[in-house]
Amino acid sequence: MNDQLRAFAAAHPMAAFASAEGLEGKPDHLHFTAASQRTLGLRYYAAYRTIDTSRLRFEEKPNEDDALRTYIDAL
Repeated sequence: MNDQLRAFAAAHPMAAFASAEGLEGKPDHLHFTAASQRTLGLRYYAAYRTIDTSRLRFEEKPNEDDALRTYIDAL
């Protein structure tokens, strides 16, 4: 799965990949420990910083109420 996520991030300029490799899980095998959560957060931030947001533009909404709605809500 990680290979597919890395490939997706490499193919999409507004995506990045943060690895969870080596992080410690809790005994429930579902959640990370607090220390691992902090490490993953730093990895997410480092990955986010690699994204070029200079081309990111948001469409202006003509109506203030529309600014709060998502595209799906407007359907």
